Amino acid sequence: MANIGNVLYEFERLGDFLNKRTKEDEERVYRIFEEFVAAFWARRAEFPHEFENDIGLYRQKHPPMVKRFEDIEIRYLCLSDFYDYCRLMKIY
Repeated sequence: MANIGNVLYEFERLGDFLNKRTKEDEERVYRIFEEFVAAFWARRAEFPHEFENDIGLYRQKHPPMVKRFEDIEIRYLCLSDFYDYCRLMKIY
């Protein structure tokens, strides 16, 4: 089972994804996002409900949310928002 620390560490290693991404980086974002979904859901009570709403709908395979997260940049930005939150709250 993935944990939040590993997800954040892997995200941090992506570097400048939006400007210099490779196919390998895109595959990593997809994998990290799926790990994030699992890790986040296990600890969702500890985090803002805004993440819970989107991730919950994604886990339920809600068509608009699944479509939204098909976009690699949306996945990356969600991870980035979560990473920033964890850094600001000194969780990571």
